[in-house]
Amino acid sequence: MRAQKESHPKETGRHCTEIELGCVSILGSSLGPFLSRKGQYPPVHETRFANYTKSKTKYNSTFVGGMKYQATITNEAINELPVGRFPGRVLVVDSEETMREAEEVLRGVSVVGYDTETRPSFQKGLKYGMALVQISTADTALLFRVKQVPLSAAVCEMLSSPEVLKVGAAIRDDIRGMRTVAEFRPAGFVDLQGVVGRWGIEELSVKKMAAIVLGIKVSKAQRLTNWEAVRLTEPQQEYAAMDAWVCREMYLRLRADEAQRMDEAVELQLRQQALDGASRKAKKGGGRQPQQGRGASCRRRRRKTTGRNPINAENTADGKTDTQTR
Repeated sequence: MRAQKESHPKETGRHCTEIELGCVSILGSSLGPFLSRKGQYPPVHETRFANYTKSKTKYNSTFVGGMKYQATITNEAINELPVGRFPGRVLVVDSEETMREAEEVLRGVSVVGYDTETRPSFQKGLKYGMALVQISTADTALLFRVKQVPLSAAVCEMLSSPEVLKVGAAIRDDIRGMRTVAEFRPAGFVDLQGVVGRWGIEELSVKKMAAIVLGIKVSKAQRLTNWEAVRLTEPQQEYAAMDAWVCREMYLRLRADEAQRMDEAVELQLRQQALDGASRKAKKGGGRQPQQGRGASCRRRRRKTTGRNPINAENTADGKTDTQTR
């Protein structure tokens, strides 16, 4: 269920010039407060932050909502930040057994991070379908290899539930790609790109938003590797897990700063999704409902191919594309 709106006492007359996020322990579903060198911040639901070391770099900043965020950041400044690491467990979901395990991980969650990956193409006119869907809780990242095993009905139900927030960035393309491999009615998706402006942040990439909000560097070194490889390498798994997890952490960090502002932004997005969903349903004359029952899977849609694929889909296990290994 979505976390209910909380009212937190606002701090006035205090401007923090340096913020250091500490480790937060999880006790059931309730959490301790964010720790700061200069005081405490309001508690946050279901979150745990790694140790983020603050940067000594000075930025042009604006005060919004009682916290200090710079509007923009340069790549040079990001390179001075500590590299963020996913602190939890990574589960690659590529079988019925691991799918059932993933369902247990997602049972009862209210906020998850969300991202997708597609094998890159280095040939004009050649496109690949979605290969990976990443969903992260506070301490577990689920990497669904959708070309190896279809998403189960339980996972599709979670993707269709407005009671579970799925937080990502530029999610329109992600959802469009998801609906080519599984049929569900998207609801509860939160796009950080439509939220961060309320805190005076102008950057929209995950890398730059994470640098500003969390003070960490998110490595993108694995972005153009082969996501259809027989096995995902450890660096690929770390990258995929981090991309989803960090979106969840940014949402929770900003909500800790100003819950009402975040809840209002989310409500607007969810309301628009509901209207879009109703519009799609009306155009299609109702549409089909996902299959129900344990063990059932989302109905796969037929994907239109863009021509013959001259590149062999069976790649080396080191995560490189065929084009790169030639």
